[in-house]
Amino acid sequence: MAGANLEHFRLKVREYRLLVNRNQSDLAAYLNLDYNELSNRLNAHKNTRLSHENVRGIVRALAEWGAISTRGQAEELLGLMQCPGFEPVDLQAKPLSRLAADAPELFSTPAIKMVGAPTTTSAQALLDKTQAETGIEVLHNLPQQLSSFIGRYKEVAEVKTLLIQDKLRLVTLVGTGGSGKTRLAYKVGMEIAAHFPDGVWIVELAPLNNPALIPQAIAETLDVAEQPGRSILDTLGQYLRQRRVLLLLDNCEHMVEECSRVVQRLLGHSTGLQILATSREGLSIQGEKCYPVPSLSLPQAGDKISTEKVIEYEALQLFIERASNASPGFRLLAQDVPALVQVCRRLDGIPLALELAAARTRMLTLDQVQSRLDDRFQLLTEGSRDALPRQQTLRALVDWSYNLLSEGEKRLLARASVFAGSFDIQVAERVCGNNEAGLDGYEVLDALTNLANKSLLVVDRQDVEVRYWLLETIKQYAMEKLKESGEEEAIRDRHLAFYATLAEELGDKVLNEDQLSALKRLDQEQDNLRVAMAYGIKTDKAETILTLVSGLYLYWEIRGFNSEGQQYLEQALALPGAVGVSRGIALGWAGFMASQQGNIKTARTYFEEALALGKKHGDQKLLWHVYTDLGILYNKHGMHYEVRQYFEETIPLSEGLPLANKAVAMINLGSINLQLGEYDKAYSLIEEGLAIARKLDNGFIITSGLGNMANVAFMRQDYQAVYPYLKECLEVSVKFGYRNGIYITLIGLSRALVFDDKLEEARKPLEESLTLGLRGGVRIELWSALLGVAGLLSRVWVKSTEEGLLEKVAFLCGAARALLDASGQVIGNPSKLFYEQTLEISRSGLSDEAFWAAFTSGKTIPVEDASMYAQQALALI
Repeated sequence: MAGANLEHFRLKVREYRLLVNRNQSDLAAYLNLDYNELSNRLNAHKNTRLSHENVRGIVRALAEWGAISTRGQAEELLGLMQCPGFEPVDLQAKPLSRLAADAPELFSTPAIKMVGAPTTTSAQALLDKTQAETGIEVLHNLPQQLSSFIGRYKEVAEVKTLLIQDKLRLVTLVGTGGSGKTRLAYKVGMEIAAHFPDGVWIVELAPLNNPALIPQAIAETLDVAEQPGRSILDTLGQYLRQRRVLLLLDNCEHMVEECSRVVQRLLGHSTGLQILATSREGLSIQGEKCYPVPSLSLPQAGDKISTEKVIEYEALQLFIERASNASPGFRLLAQDVPALVQVCRRLDGIPLALELAAARTRMLTLDQVQSRLDDRFQLLTEGSRDALPRQQTLRALVDWSYNLLSEGEKRLLARASVFAGSFDIQVAERVCGNNEAGLDGYEVLDALTNLANKSLLVVDRQDVEVRYWLLETIKQYAMEKLKESGEEEAIRDRHLAFYATLAEELGDKVLNEDQLSALKRLDQEQDNLRVAMAYGIKTDKAETILTLVSGLYLYWEIRGFNSEGQQYLEQALALPGAVGVSRGIALGWAGFMASQQGNIKTARTYFEEALALGKKHGDQKLLWHVYTDLGILYNKHGMHYEVRQYFEETIPLSEGLPLANKAVAMINLGSINLQLGEYDKAYSLIEEGLAIARKLDNGFIITSGLGNMANVAFMRQDYQAVYPYLKECLEVSVKFGYRNGIYITLIGLSRALVFDDKLEEARKPLEESLTLGLRGGVRIELWSALLGVAGLLSRVWVKSTEEGLLEKVAFLCGAARALLDASGQVIGNPSKLFYEQTLEISRSGLSDEAFWAAFTSGKTIPVEDASMYAQQALALI
């Protein structure tokens, strides 16, 4: 049962209850359920859900109380919960026999039937029935809509509650152009018209250019004549004084100040008047409730959408229906769904933009529509002829909002288009502020505030942080304005300079203190950093781009973005102006990432040049990095004595550098002593480095220290000491989002469990490590997961001597060996010990011919197939 449909169902039931003054306790009593039990079922709490019998019972209750009056409303509720309809005999008995037989047709296209989709019950039918039953004429001037109203169940219910239950005098629907504010106001007005015996009246303000004419427009709508010697506002106030009226003021944004004055005067004259306004910004008067109208619901990134699931998303529903209207032959096929999702997401779920795009399906496929959205202002020009001129093209829609801005707001909107993703006030002031442009300090804040108030900027509150972003349509429009202004290069230069400085500052924090907050900020700014890097590389800003990419190396390593980072570093190093110490730092990290990817020859070339630059300039920090990286590289070749010399160089070099450098140096030196069998010395060095890392709360270094401490315990065969280290290592890796740390810890844990003869427990960490092993920077280490599976299978065979297991062990050992050879690595302890024992078990139970046949076959299998083979092998035990 789709969560989105349950939410719609719950809100619709609440809405109907309130119309007849019934509470949830009444409903629980009708269903013979405990109040808390019903609440849990309506909210899907505690693994409970509404049964079909519960749903039918709720519909019967609403019919009994007169809250619903048509079979269409009943069918809508049943459809939301995918509940089978009533039998004919049920419809002939009370209370269902009271329902008028106007069941609506469910929306469908030739290719997909929207079973269970929200229906389009006619609000006009409800008005007509109310009038027929009560004899009271329902007064309104709301136009009959020629297309269906899609979704918005939550919004309709909430706005109705504000007006009917909360009795608010002024509710303003605010949102970006084309977001559906007017249609929402119409829908709400139709559904609550019976509560206003003197009528629901809409006043269209969009055609007016003279603010002084607003009172006159309201008077004409209400058929109120002017009186000699009295202002039209006073006359309106006198007319409304004893009346119960809902006034819909549509499109207030271009005359917002005069609208505010008129509304304030009218509300002051009449206690029975309520106003529902639509505007791209609030009226800013006392007592106003601004209700933001969001975009239509959309799938999230990564959601898998089938043709059956499109009904769960309002934006997709709207596009399909409008495309079917525009092109009777339109069919939504399974292969079209990804393009449909992309179109709706790139248009931000804005109803008008979706309708304009759907109109293009007369001539284009969905893939073709999607591919042309980079030029959306040329593409989306086929609006309805009966719409307002500003709603007939996407450009006209945005022009309307843009032309209402002050010069400062226009300038800031254009400059903000350089941001990718979101940004905060500090970066806005640094990048978009300028003394000469009159946008310094609070002027930037004021302009941002006004853009948000006018629905051109989205405000995103995250805990204690506030960030801003532009909808893609607004961003493209603003980018055009920035290019026209002649400021684009200057603003992009400032954007690059800011993010280069930020990357350098946060890069130091990632290596040293405050790592968690630095990683979080880099996550937030990832899109902006990518845009800045691409611009800096394209425009040959060598020194700036070297600073930027050098600050991100550790972030890329922790998050598993090594391939992406290596690409940026190589592009930066190829720039003609990339020289000096900054080049040396970038060379060091390019070498480190190349070694992580198994490109040993490339890594060595980078390190040698970096070392020469470090010695030439006598730069202590650069030399520390190069010796550290050279040690890591040669450690993979098994040259442990040479590596110890490199790591010993880093100890004195770390003096005068941040404490993190010393912690890394000591843990690295300890790890080499471990490989050389000097366990006591290794333990002492690693322990000291780990203590420093704990003081810094540096997750990256802590995981390195804990992993090495576990390895020391492992080589001492003290398996009980291994588990606490690995448990903490996993917790820290998860906390800091260190993907490679999670992977390596899972491998270590599975290995320890195998050695400790806890074979069943070793399966889960191995399964998780295989899933991680094909991702990003972890991929090069996949050999260890394959070896882990082989080791587990070999120990299972020892206990069971099951036929066929040892061939799989030999095969996986061969696959692991091939990956190791391809990376140029030499296996070190304790993996080496584990590998040798696994091979020994395999060879002991197989003939030489059988062993080598399986081992050789494993060496030829592609890495993805090897991972799948390992997963299948695990499933057999």
